[in-house]
Amino acid sequence: MNNTRIEVVDQLRGFALLGIFLVNMLSFHSPIQYIEPFTWWEGSEYWTYSFIQVFFQASMYPLFALLFGFGIAMMVERLRDKESPYKLIMTRRITFLLFIGLVHGWFIWSGDILFTYALLGILLLLFIKKSYAFLRNFALTLWGVTTSFMILGAVSLFFIEDYSEFLDVNSVTNSIAAYKYGTWMEIFTQRMTDWWQTNSPGMLLLQLILLLPIVLMGASIMKSKLLIREDIKWGFWASVFWLMGVVLKSLPVWMDNKMAMMLIAVYVGGPILTAAYISTFKWLQNFSWSIKILKPFATAGKMSLSIYLSQSIIATLIFYSYGLGLYDGVSLATGSWLALGIFAIQVIVAYFILLKYKQGPMERLWRLATYLK
Repeated sequence: MNNTRIEVVDQLRGFALLGIFLVNMLSFHSPIQYIEPFTWWEGSEYWTYSFIQVFFQASMYPLFALLFGFGIAMMVERLRDKESPYKLIMTRRITFLLFIGLVHGWFIWSGDILFTYALLGILLLLFIKKSYAFLRNFALTLWGVTTSFMILGAVSLFFIEDYSEFLDVNSVTNSIAAYKYGTWMEIFTQRMTDWWQTNSPGMLLLQLILLLPIVLMGASIMKSKLLIREDIKWGFWASVFWLMGVVLKSLPVWMDNKMAMMLIAVYVGGPILTAAYISTFKWLQNFSWSIKILKPFATAGKMSLSIYLSQSIIATLIFYSYGLGLYDGVSLATGSWLALGIFAIQVIVAYFILLKYKQGPMERLWRLATYLK
């Protein structure tokens, strides 16, 4: 495990990139940050959004966060085996990620997650020498506490019947005016407004508290060698997690009290469906035919940083006024098909890059910043 890549990790990382792009596409082409989506869209749009919400939203970012924790733990283990100064090396690596996250969030797209992941990486380093059992137990305890508070929050929203307060008409209007018709500076101003909406101290602290247990669990999984164990009934657990996850994620689709059900779907159902995806991919490793089918995801997973950043560049060029200006001008289905098409092209490009080079361009730059060579 110390010297080779784990294929299923690359597969999961690549799949997460596709899922994240499908979710992010909603924000690339519409002001979803300022609306209540279940009451905003109707007809086929409602069902397209519901599909994305059930199978991808709030399950892909946890999957990526878990793999992020897994990757840091694996890298630290390798560095410690070589008796390298892992604290210094990892500090450089995480600092570079933080810098890229800020550049991405401020100058390309406000929905950046790299900045938050960098901060989570710093927190993870405080616990990285702990045993897998400690990390697992601490992660589960922290997740249980935060989830309980989210459920209490859902109860407080249960009797709300008027969802108009969740619609910020002025912000919707400003977003459309800036991204669809605005100058570069007007887009920058709106982007910073949107970025601050989710990265103000209070919101950032909430994100860190909610994602930290998942990052810790990723580190625990790596230390326990769970993903290379063959004695676990992955198919059985996949079935259990799929049943629980889909039921919980579907609550806001079929029930009233959308906001209350959404909290339960996101903070309880989301991580459970993440576990379903992990179990499913591990179960699929038992079949020789799955390697070829999942190979495109593994290819994307090896260039995750390059692909993630290029998705933002491509999408903003399509939807913002300094590109094609299609913001607020496509359906959810069109946006989803567009995401699938772009991702397919990215996989093909990544395949040819990896034929000639060991890493993608941003991965190479990240390595240079990490090791200074």
